[in-house]
Amino acid sequence: QLADLLSKNEKIEDLQNSIYRIAKENQVQPKDFFKILYQIILSTNRGPKIGPFIEDVGMKEVAEKIKRNL
Repeated sequence: QLADLLSKNEKIEDLQNSIYRIAKENQVQPKDFFKILYQIILSTNRGPKIGPFIEDVGMKEVAEKIKRNL
């Protein structure tokens, strides 16, 4: 879901909210979902605020990393 969302180039504020929504829809604690995202993107368990960070890295690149790792 998130990879598809990133390909739509949402606003960063909307992206941040969508990440929480996706986590809850899949019955995953948001903190655990963020941890997974950081592991995929940065190979670590923590990182900067995810929305702006994804924008800095590039939504397309992050979407490709997610698709490769899930």
